[in-house]
Amino acid sequence: MKTSFKNYLGLATLLFVLAFGAACSAIDDDTTTVLVKYNEAISVYHEDIALAKTVFDASTMTGLNMYQGAWDKAYEEHKLDSLLNWFYEKHGEKEYNKLMLKVDDNFDRKINK
Repeated sequence: MKTSFKNYLGLATLLFVLAFGAACSAIDDDTTTVLVKYNEAISVYHEDIALAKTVFDASTMTGLNMYQGAWDKAYEEHKLDSLLNWFYEKHGEKEYNKLMLKVDDNFDRKINK
């Protein structure tokens, strides 16, 4: 059985496409993981703020920087720093920057609802 260069080239192309597809799928899966964790943290933030509003008025909460404190607490509890570092190390700067655009957009929409 004689194998031609075209067959090897076709096989190599197919393997490249499959590997590229798998890499894209991994990035998409990891992006989803980060966004889900962010959404969990945002949910905890909203719960903490709602609880604080039962005790304090808005001006007191602003004066005591409770909004930022609630976010800092949720951010730390969900280990978002570590999650972002993991993504950066796994996928590199270019994909990390794409992720951060999605994270920032998601954060802006959900934190201010």
